[in-house]
Order: sequence, then structure tokens, then C-alpha cells
Amino acid sequence: MPSPNSPLDESVLPAALESAVHLFQGNDREFFHRVWQTDLDVYRARLGALGMCGLGRVLDAGSGMGQWTVCLAEANEEVYGVDLDPNRVRAAAMVADALGLRNVRMSCQALEQLSYADESFDAIFSYGVLMLTDYRKVITEFFRVLRPGGQLYIVSSGVGWYVYNLLQPHNRSSDYDPRRMALETIGNTLAFAATGRRHRGRQLIVPSRRLARELKAAGFEQVMVGGEGTLRVSSDHVPRSFARSRYYGLEGAYELLAYKLTRGAA
Repeated sequence: MPSPNSPLDESVLPAALESAVHLFQGNDREFFHRVWQTDLDVYRARLGALGMCGLGRVLDAGSGMGQWTVCLAEANEEVYGVDLDPNRVRAAAMVADALGLRNVRMSCQALEQLSYADESFDAIFSYGVLMLTDYRKVITEFFRVLRPGGQLYIVSSGVGWYVYNLLQPHNRSSDYDPRRMALETIGNTLAFAATGRRHRGRQLIVPSRRLARELKAAGFEQVMVGGEGTLRVSSDHVPRSFARSRYYGLEGAYELLAYKLTRGAA
């Protein structure tokens, strides 16, 4: 199914970003600048390599600053972006509207309890947010709203990423301490392992092997795992990684690609 959109007029993007960035302060503002400084062709190549083009309805689960949302909307019929942060939702909507994308629907929702009907989406894209959620509930919701044969893509981080931030704090700012984030995440993960309870919005370390097991248990099949930015289902596009797959010999950033069983959960 081809996309209905013409190529984006990127000449309007600087003005749109300048308007949207005023919604943020501190580390969020710096993060907004970082993700939008990357050329959109980099995001397009990643989506092309994953085969996330020419689809009907796509869910951007944890849409953040909207850079992936925009490129998904350019390549697919409809894109629904959800995030817990209302400012991020508003910023993504502002940029999409300025670019003339009329097939983007943004909303503020928790991934653990999505408002969409069963089997609503042909694909789900979730970049760098699962570690902030009750991931088992999220996987159940992803399976529920994904159509049979639908594709799920997830990016998350292993323990190596947090060790790296302990030893070499990454993107430190006036209101964000990567070392403190890493220490808190390690503590949260140990507490979760001991009690099964977690605090909403705090990160957990979810190794790729554990996440792959959870996906298979939920009914997903053909679960593929690789370093962030390395999986390809199309040879027509060459993806670029944003983070290393190993730090100090430990798992760093990784990605998973999986498909919903067409015959129902096992």
C-alpha cells in the first residue's frame, strides 16, 4: 500500500523546530535539538531497512520528539503517535502539521493501557521507551492491538549501557546526571527482581534474551535480535546505528523485530 504523501518540504522544518523547541527546558530541550540535528534520511533508511514502509496503520509507541513519527508518516498511510509527556505530543504534532502531514494522530497515553481496539495496527514501532514501562503489560497490549501477521520493532538497552554511563557519563546537562540515572536504574532493577514491584517512570534493565522470551510467550514469532541499527529485512537500505551494541563486553543498545502469530497465541 503506497503512502499518500508527497515528498516533505523540508525547507519549513527549521521554523517548525524553532516553534516547538520552546515547549522544553533543560535536558529535554537539548535532547530535542540532538534528535532533530540528524538528517531525516538517516531515519528513513532505518525504516526502509526494517520494511516499515507502504503499510496501512502504524503505531509509534513512545513517540518522543516526533522525528520517527514524521518519517513513519511520510512512508505509510496513517501513523498514531503516543507518549506520556504532553509537551512531546504537542511538539510532534506541531512539526508534523508544519510539514503538511495530515495522516498523523497524536495522543497522550500510557503504553500499558492503550485506547485502541484489538487488531488496529499493521506495525508497531517503539524506540527507547520500553525500559520505562511495565514491559510485560506493554507486550500484552502490543500483541492485542497488532493485526495478525503484523510487525513489532523495539529498541532498548542492556546492562552495558548503564555501566557505560556510570564510567563515562553520556550527555550530561544541568538537570540530567547520567551517572545518577545509571545507579538508580541498577537499584530499580535489583528491587524489581526481588519484589516484582516497580515505580512508574523509572528505568529497568531488560536484557534482550529476557525480552525475546517474553515476546515468544505472548505469541510473537520470528523474533530477531541484533545490535541497535543492524537488523535488515530489505537490502535496498543501509541503516546507521546510533549507539554501540557492546560496552565493556556487556550488552549495550539492541533491537528486536518480531511478528504476531497469524493463528493466535501459542
